[in-house]
Order: sequence, then structure tokens, then C-alpha cells
Amino acid sequence: MNGSDRMPKGINIGTTRQVNRQQKSHPQSEQLINWFQQINYITMGAVSMGLFPELDENQTIKNVKYYFEHDFPRLKARSHMNIASIQSPSFDTVGSAGNAINTQENKIMNQLRAQELVVATYKAIKNCPDDYKYKTILKYRYLYGQSNTKTMEVAGYASTRYNECKNAACLYFAEAFADYYTMQVFKKSGEAAMI
Repeated sequence: MNGSDRMPKGINIGTTRQVNRQQKSHPQSEQLINWFQQINYITMGAVSMGLFPELDENQTIKNVKYYFEHDFPRLKARSHMNIASIQSPSFDTVGSAGNAINTQENKIMNQLRAQELVVATYKAIKNCPDDYKYKTILKYRYLYGQSNTKTMEVAGYASTRYNECKNAACLYFAEAFADYYTMQVFKKSGEAAMI
């Protein structure tokens, strides 16, 4: 028995033995062909479909900028937190009995939610990669409130490169912050990408 006799009929891998063309295909070879077709289908589907829906980058960037320019300052004010040393909130008392309980509970819940979002904002920026100065740009522009000019100087970029990196940083922040607050806008299926 030579090595080619051990191979299933219909599969010829580097042997000199010829397969009879009139012979019906072997079930194992059909399984292999079917398996390769499935792999090809799955791979092509992943490439054309994508793992995530397509992001509307322009609208997402606008949402992030709006968050930092309008919502974040209000959240900081509502949180009653010492921004210089962000730490977990602790409360010693929780309202008093009577009709004011719901009002006090709502105030405390709003304050806790504001604190959660402020802390999450700082964490998301802290965890940004700084390869292209994303962390630096977000920190100086939005946490420290520096002007674009000052932030450009700190980042060491000219205007065009700074704006590209700032937009990319905003997209990264929107992705990192998605568990707390949704700023991402996705294109509808079939909508063409704008370049």
C-alpha cells in the first residue's frame, strides 16, 4: 500500500496517480469543497458587510463637540464634584421623610448620574491613545478649556493636521463613551459614503 492509496479517492495531492474522471466524486471531497465555499462566503460577507454599521463621521464629530461645549459644563456644575481630584461619590445622608422624598431622591439621582458622566468623560479621555495626540488634544481643548490655537501649540501640529487629529480624537471618544451616552450617528443601510 503506497501513500497515495491512503488518500480519499477523488483528491489528488501531489501524487502521480491519476483520478478516473468518470468516477463519481467522493463524499469527503464534496465536504471539503463545500467547506471551502462556506469559508469563502463567510469571509466575503465579513469584508462587504463589516463588523459595525457605517458611522456618519461628520454628525458624530458635531455631537461630541456639542457635548463638550454645552452638556459637559452643565454636568460638571450638577455633579458638585471637585474636578481637581475626581473620585467616587459618597453620601452620608439620603433625604428626609415626608413629601420631599421624591424631590430629594430625584436631585440625588440626577447628581449621581452627572457624577457618573463626568468621571466617565475623564476616564475615556485618559484611556485615549496618544499616538496622534488624541489624549492631549481632548484634554487641553475640552477639559482645560484651552483655545484651538493654544491646543495646537501644545500638540505641536499645524492647523490642518491638528483639525484632522481633533476630529479623529472626537470619533475615538464617541466610541469609548458609547456605554454611557450615545453620540454616534450611523448611516442608514444603502446610504453612500461621502468622501
